[in-house]
Amino acid sequence: MTLDADVTSLIVDTDGPSDTRLTLGRTFREHVSLFNGLASDPPAIPSSVTCVETLGYLLEGSGRATYRFSSSIDGAYVSANPRTSFLAADGRGFGLVADKGISPFTFGAAGDGSTDDSDAVETFLGYISENNVGLADASGHFAVSRALFFGDGVASPSTKSVQGEMQLSATPGSSGQAILTIRKWDGGYWESLRVTGTGSVSTFSTRTWQTGLALDGAGRIKFERIHCALFSYAGIARIGGNVTGCHFGEVRAYDCGPGARGASANFGISAAWSVRVDSGSSGSLAQRTTISVDTLPPEFVSDGVWGAVGDAPYLVRINDSGGEPRLYFIYGIDRGSSTLTIFPWIDPSLTSGTLDYVYGGGLFIHGSDNNVIGFDMIDAMRCGVALSCGSPYGPVGRRLISQVCGIAVSVGRHPAGAALGTHVDGLYCENNIHDIVSVSMSTSDGVYAWFGSEYALNLAKCATVAAPRLSSGEFSSRFMGLRGFTIAYRGSFLVGEKAPHNSVSSTHLVEIARPDQRLVLKKDSHELNLSLDKDVHRLMGYDSLELIYLGSGPSQEPTGTITINAPSGYELDDGSVTRHYSSMSGVLRVLVWVDVKEQIVTLIKLSG
Repeated sequence: MTLDADVTSLIVDTDGPSDTRLTLGRTFREHVSLFNGLASDPPAIPSSVTCVETLGYLLEGSGRATYRFSSSIDGAYVSANPRTSFLAADGRGFGLVADKGISPFTFGAAGDGSTDDSDAVETFLGYISENNVGLADASGHFAVSRALFFGDGVASPSTKSVQGEMQLSATPGSSGQAILTIRKWDGGYWESLRVTGTGSVSTFSTRTWQTGLALDGAGRIKFERIHCALFSYAGIARIGGNVTGCHFGEVRAYDCGPGARGASANFGISAAWSVRVDSGSSGSLAQRTTISVDTLPPEFVSDGVWGAVGDAPYLVRINDSGGEPRLYFIYGIDRGSSTLTIFPWIDPSLTSGTLDYVYGGGLFIHGSDNNVIGFDMIDAMRCGVALSCGSPYGPVGRRLISQVCGIAVSVGRHPAGAALGTHVDGLYCENNIHDIVSVSMSTSDGVYAWFGSEYALNLAKCATVAAPRLSSGEFSSRFMGLRGFTIAYRGSFLVGEKAPHNSVSSTHLVEIARPDQRLVLKKDSHELNLSLDKDVHRLMGYDSLELIYLGSGPSQEPTGTITINAPSGYELDDGSVTRHYSSMSGVLRVLVWVDVKEQIVTLIKLSG
């Protein structure tokens, strides 16, 4: 390939480095204008020309880019980087200039949604990871056949802004963990991402890709739009490093994880179980049941890279002897012996049965320090869990739409863990198997969650996983219910403040934390410890509550002794720190009033 004699289009770049630029294709044969032909037919570029512009990579106008001479680019470099560099006829090496307009087309993508563009997209992601191109353009529909990584091999991707909608579609027959993994990207912005796996809506087993977008050590990233469909595990999932302070604008997740299947209300993967072995004690969070199963969950459920068991809510659903479905947490999987270790104990009258596996879903962020995730909207259909909140400090979002999912929203990492601050302004639920599920223990210091603007919540589909069983087969009422949850329901707010059935443990801590507070307990004997947050009193003025005790006596009086202890550092109005009530004639009613300045608690017996 040689320059024609009439080539005069040599341009001096006066705005940047003193490079002499040559635009290929102005006087060359047409095919020479494309980067695609430079490796097989090196151009004869005058030695005075140090900067070359192509008119495209595969087609004119698609992938136009600038390449600059560099003495460090030789044949070995070009062999290792064939999509970003080339050699001229005289052996000089030219490399791609990090500039605006860099896109997958710069590296030879066809972008037609059917040609395998894995090499081009991989090179694009690697290039903008290593080089700050300012504003990268990811627009286009790219078919891919292998896992892709943004930020692989670098401390943190250099380019911080990716514009346009990148559509990645897995090619038929391909498989893998995640189509796209973003690693260690801090403070980045990605406009729009659409990721589609393989298989069908109706046949779960045909989905050969596990996850659409995996986040590994991502902090404070903003996504405007993410659409994921047809994955066996999750649309968006955290793996490896922590994910903190990220904001997901519009998330649409369809057919991600084993969700409900129409009217049959079954999950995607079921198993038969038998040979149960119980351990632990009655009413304890340490109790376990080990069962043998004929079908284990997928490998990634217990893979440490994808979230260790006990660090994310992998659940099983088993019907009790009365046919009522219950959720159990998987604490261990032994693939050698085909056994699961779950919490709590299974119904003691059962020795075998069937179960459904529940895992993955739409937005699935878990781990010890994956906190303060935000979203504008999640629209999930036929997913395992639409929104799975498994972090100490939960996500905050505006709208969550969950239709035909296994669970609309789960809160908590594991039964003994805490999950604080999950907040969803608008919650719409339709045809889910479960609407709200508390995975962490439902105590006031274990879970705080708020769900407002309720549209179609079904309280019968709300449940907790964290209540252990008693030896009688009943669940411990201390952990039952959704204590710590505030839920909009039929025009009012339901506030979970204590365990159900008017039943609490033998010793109970009560904090004066709202106006007109009234606590009703059904106990013959009980010890109650009062508590007061000085800052709540200082800011809100809360300083009183009414205690009502009902017992088993003929006039509903407690038959034993009720003991009330002053808060730490306070005295009761008679100078003591403890008061006992016994020999009551009816329902015991006691008004509690706290003088914070004098640190004195006044107890006034109203009846009993």
